[in-house]
Amino acid sequence: MSSEKSTVLSPRRAAVQILRAIADGAYADGAIQHFWQRHGDGTNWSAVDRALVMELVYGVTRRRRTLDALLGRFCQMEPLPPVVQIILQLGTYQLGFSDRIHPVTAVHSSVALCKDLGFAGLGGLVNAVLRKIAHAPLAQWVAEFPDWGDRYSLPEWLVTLWSEQFAPQTVHGLGHWVNTTPYIDVRVNRLRGDYQELMGLLEADPIPMIDDGLRLRSPKGAPTEWPYYREGWWSVQDASAQMAVLLLDPQPGEWNVDACAAPGGKTTYMAERMGDRGTIVALDRTAARLRRLRENTERLGLGCIQAIAQDSLTYTPPQLCDRLLLDVPCSGLGTLHRHADARWQQSPAKIQELADLQRALLARTAAWVKPGGCLVYATCTLNHQENGAVIEGFLTQHPHWHLAPVPEQFQPWVGTWGVQILPHRDQMDGFFMSKLQRD
Repeated sequence: MSSEKSTVLSPRRAAVQILRAIADGAYADGAIQHFWQRHGDGTNWSAVDRALVMELVYGVTRRRRTLDALLGRFCQMEPLPPVVQIILQLGTYQLGFSDRIHPVTAVHSSVALCKDLGFAGLGGLVNAVLRKIAHAPLAQWVAEFPDWGDRYSLPEWLVTLWSEQFAPQTVHGLGHWVNTTPYIDVRVNRLRGDYQELMGLLEADPIPMIDDGLRLRSPKGAPTEWPYYREGWWSVQDASAQMAVLLLDPQPGEWNVDACAAPGGKTTYMAERMGDRGTIVALDRTAARLRRLRENTERLGLGCIQAIAQDSLTYTPPQLCDRLLLDVPCSGLGTLHRHADARWQQSPAKIQELADLQRALLARTAAWVKPGGCLVYATCTLNHQENGAVIEGFLTQHPHWHLAPVPEQFQPWVGTWGVQILPHRDQMDGFFMSKLQRD
């Protein structure tokens, strides 16, 4: 790649740099953060240019397989240099999936990138391919791709997994959902904030059956700059994550545990629901991950949380708890729309390792619950191996545990082994949660 000519790059050239790092194995969020750090934290960039960089990077990362399937109709990608492949993906994304970029701009800027980055000899090919794509019925082609992986930009193993577990219409619904813009929900801290006032200030609507939740209509800017954030009136948290705490239903004065607490969104909600009265032991094996929990605990004005940097597989509590939240590490297949590269980072082998860890964590932490107490096992994934199968296996091996009754408000989502949130159907992150009670 040619040397930089200025400290401020064009948004498209910046996107190419970041996408190259992702292609070399970096995570998308980390690659973007590293780029901004190298370029003055983005302070030299306008808000419009920063937003364009983010859209292009996340959009191309998310749609990678679909873009390659479209490009395969016009050229052979394999022999081309990796940078030129990225330029073609970038141009095709702008032509097919961005509604704010004029086709002429998409084509001309891609040719210019070839020249700027030392591939002027391939500018003619890029120009010819993208001009043809600009006049093609891309939306129709994508909708008619027989391979669902090409159509929805999903790895083959995930298409197979969901096809084995869900009806075809559900797989199609999930396929559309993974490429949509996520909602932004907030949770009102009623110990400090006024629900009705925040609804107006944040331009938000109530979320049905989610007691403290609000959904923003058109969020703008960084959440930390929104009204009353620093005063601790609210936190960003998706509705389905709030549901896990509502299902646990922690009460004031109890001694409770959050066994996989960081970054602490559910821990702090537990404290708010308890009126900040009682004790919550918040565990995480990585001390650095608990830093954010401590920061939010202070911002929200909460005093009942004891953050402990220790692995739940080796920790022994000083007493049995009333309630335990076990929000286990998982494959995150219910939040793919929030994490552009997550679909490419997971694999069946990694999921098997996660399922083994989930079973071990459930067996270990269930022993901490007093007789008559309960726990909620939760994941943000859409995979029976990590959800219902874990619960079924646990109950088979632990006859003194049983499924607890589920409150009426959760009935629309109840399945065989717990509450299953399907994101395309329920308009919130995909989630599974099962409430268990000890005899």
